[in-house]
Amino acid sequence: MATSLGKPVLCLPLMAVFASLAVISFTQFGRLSRRAVGWTTQRILHALVFMVCTVRVVFFLVALNEWDLTTGTLKNYSAGDGWHSFARMIFYASDELPALLLFTIYSAVVLFWAELYLIAADNMSLYEQFLYPLHSICNLCAFLILGMLLIMYATEWKTEDYYITTWYAMFLSSLYLVAASGFWYIGRSAATELKQVPIELQMRKKLLKEVGTITLISTTCMVFRAAVLITVMNQPLYLDRVVPFSCAVAYFVLLEGLPLVVVLVFYRRMPLPSRELLPEEGKLLGNQPFSYQGTVDMGMGGGPGGGWSVPDPSRSTLSVEESIKRLSAPEGSWDGNL
Repeated sequence: MATSLGKPVLCLPLMAVFASLAVISFTQFGRLSRRAVGWTTQRILHALVFMVCTVRVVFFLVALNEWDLTTGTLKNYSAGDGWHSFARMIFYASDELPALLLFTIYSAVVLFWAELYLIAADNMSLYEQFLYPLHSICNLCAFLILGMLLIMYATEWKTEDYYITTWYAMFLSSLYLVAASGFWYIGRSAATELKQVPIELQMRKKLLKEVGTITLISTTCMVFRAAVLITVMNQPLYLDRVVPFSCAVAYFVLLEGLPLVVVLVFYRRMPLPSRELLPEEGKLLGNQPFSYQGTVDMGMGGGPGGGWSVPDPSRSTLSVEESIKRLSAPEGSWDGNL
């Protein structure tokens, strides 16, 4: 036996882990909101991570009261207990919504890398006309299906008390396997394109390492999570026993927490402050009266997106070389000397 305090020993530390990740992602989101213009990939991902972690904390709070260690299922109450019915729905919703939001995070990263790859391959029409609409449609359909499942829990399946039900396991495992396939293919394609980009060797090695790391970790976690869902569906989970208890900890820490940490680390860099383009930079863009907000490290840490506005004519004139160097240098590192 683990201990008679199996639920607090499991839930309270996991609540602390996900609450910490929620605080980190919210802090980063706040910093990005002061710097970034518009909803960049980086801001969206930090918002999604915050939502996943916050809802997961709610799930552990509900599980403390609703999970029955002796039966390995949700507690059984009388049919007329309205509070139990409500708590049961919160249990399923707060467990399944973070899992689906994690799929949305995976798909957003895949979409970002696909954009980078197609820009390098000079095939942005495929991104704009096919991949981006497909990404939106897939996520919309996924959330609609989740809503239908929750409605079924409240009606036809109101006697279900297993942690993972059959239809939910089949639905989410399919999504994760599809996302894993896309992650692997697009990650390899992006890495191949990076090898051909004429950038400084050390920077290229760093970017290739980051792409390879997040691809390997995320793909592995998605495949293992899909396998776990299929394995434990419609089975009681006795968390007062050592093996199920340890598997539950590994499930949440390694298969959900670790991918979130990877996303936070990979998208940790702050974008450069928004500023107007200098006249020479505008000429390079066809004399368009734009203002640019750049990101550090070729955008890999900041995601696509940026704000454009009318330049201030009172800005001093620099050479094209100085302007480009200033645009590409990390914030605070440019001293005006080439």
